[in-house]
Parts: sequence; C-alpha cells; structure tokens
Amino acid sequence: MDEFYRFGFAFLSGVILSISGSCAQVSLKNEMASPSTLGIDAIVVFIVILASLILSVFGVSNFYLEISALILCFILCALFFFTSFKRELPIRQLKPSLLVLIGLGINLLIGAVFALIQFFVVALNFTFPSQIWFGSFSSLSTLETLLFVLGLLSFFFLVFKFKKSFVLHSLDHDLAQQQGFRHNDFIRHSITICFLGTALVVTLFGVFSFLSLIFPLIIRLLPFKRGDFAFEISGGAILSGFLLALIDLACYHFTFYGVELPAGVFASVIGSCGLILLLIKRYQISFRTSYQ
Repeated sequence: MDEFYRFGFAFLSGVILSISGSCAQVSLKNEMASPSTLGIDAIVVFIVILASLILSVFGVSNFYLEISALILCFILCALFFFTSFKRELPIRQLKPSLLVLIGLGINLLIGAVFALIQFFVVALNFTFPSQIWFGSFSSLSTLETLLFVLGLLSFFFLVFKFKKSFVLHSLDHDLAQQQGFRHNDFIRHSITICFLGTALVVTLFGVFSFLSLIFPLIIRLLPFKRGDFAFEISGGAILSGFLLALIDLACYHFTFYGVELPAGVFASVIGSCGLILLLIKRYQISFRTSYQ
C-alpha cells in the first residue's frame, strides 16, 4: 500500500511539474522558461529554510517543517494573486531571455545562501533540511496529505479556469484583445500556477531540478498533437507523471548497498543534461543564422 501511495505522489508531482513548465514557457514564449530557470524553485527552497529557522528559534520540532513551509507558500501565493489585480506587472517590459538569466541568478544566490546558513546551523547543532535539494517520495502525514490535496485542487482549478487565456495568448495580439484577453491577468495567473505547483512539490518532496523545463520539451517532440497546448497540459502531463513515477520506482527497487537513491538525483542529472543540450542547440541555431 505504501508503494501504491508513493507511485501516486510521484505521478501527481510529474503532472504538476509538466503543467507548471508548460505555463511558464507559453506565457513567456520561451522554451528556456520554467519554475527552475525562473528561480521559483529557489524561492520555495528559501521559504523552507526560513520556516526551518523560525521553528528552531521557537523550539518547535522539525516534524512540522513541511506543513509550515507549505502554509507559508499558500499565504504568499494568495497575497500575490489578490494584490496584483490592479497592478501592471513589469514582466511584460522585460525580455524572456533576461527573465531566465535573472532566474538563474536567483538560483545561484539561494544556493550560496543555503550553503552559508547550513554551515552555521550545523555548527550550532540545529537540524537543517539539507535533503530538500534531492527530491524523494515518502509517506505523508494526514495533515500533509490534506494540504497536498487542497493545493492540488486549487492548482487544477486555476489551470482549467484560465486555459482559454493560454490559448488566446498564442494568437495575434489584436485578435486576442478582441476576445477579451488581458495580459496583466494572464501573467498573474501564470505566476500563481507556477508558484503553487512548485510549492506543492518542493516543500513536500524536494527539488527535481529542471524537470519542469524538460517535460514540456519532451512532449513537444511527439509527432502527434504537436503544438496543441490543451493536449500538452492534459495527455502530455499524464505521460510526464508516469515518467517521473517510473524513475522513482527504479530508485525504490534498485538500491546501492541497501541505500535508496533519491529520484531527485536522477532528475537533476537528466534535467541538467537536457538543459545543456538545449543551450547548445539554441546557440548553434543562432550562430548559423547570424552567418547566413
């Protein structure tokens, strides 16, 4: 039964990561965009670190770390969603490539902060969530499961409620405006979906580096339904979920001297290699174009 639940959590996490990556890439019209490359993963990790420090200061057991971090993410997500109605978000004026570079810079910054805080916390004999960088699936407590289900329902509600906006975004700007498309609301919804989905996976299971970037790209390589966003966030996301569940299943059954390897390790290798290959491919295309 534990293995069944584990497979289910891995599958749902793969679905969430794929949809979050698709939303980021479609909203910015950039295949390099994802919660990982935009720094959203790192921001959620920082929230987990902050929650861990708060619990340590007040002498509360780290048993409540994931719950505290997830609730804090829910609050921040709701604040952003409801306070950005009347504000014109500056993202529209920034180039997608610049946003990716800023996101990668955030990743480096949070990584350095993580290492620094870990050094001082370990020296003071406090517990620290070092394992968060290597995602793995394990059983959740009743409260964690309830929060996960609540977040999951909210996530899918946002995705399917604003699916039309993603379709309109792919159309001509004037035509989209005639259909009632509003860019500020679109960006707000996209960021909320990406942040909420990332928070659900990272706080409870850890970081699965760059899978949210790679999964949508893999789906677009399929010869059928190519360019179909509705399929990408439905059937494509299901295929991504099964892929992550199979990776975790392999880690669960093939141990190293009796020690289970976290699925996040393989996800990091796959995601990093995929990112490098994508960068090389894009550079080659740009290089050839500039000399033709």
